[in-house]
Amino acid sequence: MNSASQPVVLVVDDEEAVRYSFRRMMAREPFLLEAFSNGRDALERIRGGGVSVVVLDVRLGGGMEGTEVLRRLKEIDPKITAILMTAYASANTAIEATRHGAYDYVLKPFESDTMRDLIHRAHQAHEAMSTAVFLGNEDENPALSEADCIIGNSPAMQEVYKRIGRVAPSSEPVLIRGASGAGKELVARAVYQFSTRKDSLFLPINCGAIPENLLESEFFGHEKGAFTGAHERKIGKFEQADGGTVFLDEIGDMPLDTQVTLLRFLEDKEVTRVGANLGRKVDVRILAATNRPLEELAAEGKFRSDLYYRLNVFTIDLPPLSERKEDIPLLVRYFLKKHARANGMEPPALLPATLMALCEHEWPGNVRELENIIRRVLVQCRGHVIAPGDLGLDEIKGITGQEAPSSQGAAALEDHLLSLLSKAQSDLLARGDCQAVLPEIELLLVRLSMDLTHGNQVQAARILGMSRNTLRKRLAE
Repeated sequence: MNSASQPVVLVVDDEEAVRYSFRRMMAREPFLLEAFSNGRDALERIRGGGVSVVVLDVRLGGGMEGTEVLRRLKEIDPKITAILMTAYASANTAIEATRHGAYDYVLKPFESDTMRDLIHRAHQAHEAMSTAVFLGNEDENPALSEADCIIGNSPAMQEVYKRIGRVAPSSEPVLIRGASGAGKELVARAVYQFSTRKDSLFLPINCGAIPENLLESEFFGHEKGAFTGAHERKIGKFEQADGGTVFLDEIGDMPLDTQVTLLRFLEDKEVTRVGANLGRKVDVRILAATNRPLEELAAEGKFRSDLYYRLNVFTIDLPPLSERKEDIPLLVRYFLKKHARANGMEPPALLPATLMALCEHEWPGNVRELENIIRRVLVQCRGHVIAPGDLGLDEIKGITGQEAPSSQGAAALEDHLLSLLSKAQSDLLARGDCQAVLPEIELLLVRLSMDLTHGNQVQAARILGMSRNTLRKRLAE
């Protein structure tokens, strides 16, 4: 990774030994580390842009304390994630740090692995907040292949866009339902991005990835000595995200005991740390996602019905890819351009039979599975054309039970197409007129698509990436 593409991490500490230890600690990490001894120089660098994470000492020399630097950097760019550190812990320092928008707060001395992990998580939070999620397709905006996008023009996806627009400005909870790999986190980020909280923290939490005995502490924090291993006070995600948004992914995996605590929080918006007697009011919006039927889980006693009804104020149902196959050509084109560019190559072309094979596959892994296949094909692709056999769908057959396309038929189709294109190339050299050859190539693709679909104009138009009316005009011509 070259320095131009590396995310920048700023370390601000008036002790040279601390700055030196960070340089050594982060030497092998995928970040460009810049160190400053005072807040004024650090703020000047932040105004230059490109900073992802700031690690900031609370007690700084130079006439400006760390909390003041934090307040000012948030005015410059509210989406920079800041980690405060100090050797002088006090009862209110952690609260003041989070109140000013700190991502987290750590005590010196700290373990190198702990700090490295925290910086990585802070960078991921910064990326989630600052990387825009676009809705639509490349026909509307060709630059979308470089961005995170929710792609699709199908009626089901149009309904998703409408519901994002309706609910984003409010502060009500949102329940996003959809199968694994359908893109629920992108929908959550889009709701956040179009909300009035877009300049405050967005914190994603995977409820299934945190051990059950630590989940409540992760949400609400704990006091020093609250349980074995609680060596210091910890601020929970809800308190940390005051004024912002928390995204609870796979909420159906949350233990029943934690569900009770979450329900209480949703009712009174008060955080009480584990081991504490008094709570604190916070303003946090909850977005939740699940790939499980919460209604059925509630009926079976595996999910609290009162929590389900509290979360179910507004729902966004994300359809599986198998129910919006008309979006597959758009998704394939988007992923080809996005990952080809990431690999420093031109996106290869797809044979019509290849696109048909993709459209006929059932996609149990949804959009994530389609993207992974495109990434794998690009790594293995040695030519400029992707044939059906290159997709590896016969390997997927053992998982899905699907029949892969005939490799013999695909090879014959490829040979036929390449021979015709070769002839067109000879004609081009003979005539020296590119505009005269292009209609012939287009006519060839229209005929092949109609042959492949046995005359079905809807399917042929989908393969060609054009409207049915445009296809009818081409057929008439």
